[in-house]
Amino acid sequence: MNDITVTLVGRDGCHLCDEADGIVAKVLQRFINVDYEHTSLEQNPEWEHQYGDKIPVLLLNGVEHAYWRINGERLEGALVELGAISE
Repeated sequence: MNDITVTLVGRDGCHLCDEADGIVAKVLQRFINVDYEHTSLEQNPEWEHQYGDKIPVLLLNGVEHAYWRINGERLEGALVELGAISE
């Protein structure tokens, strides 16, 4: 069983980031082999340069999946394609 890492890159005080966090958390509760990281854009200078205008950004195993608005159904489908296992 391969674990999948979902990373939400955001910023403190970002209402879209808070909304995205809720959507991601709801989707991820269905899967057993998915790790979730929520990190701040300021923690990584490369991310600040790459994603500064796009937050929140959702990465699946380090690859950009979505930004600004997160679609729960699209995320769920992508996770299944990556091998996510339902509870």
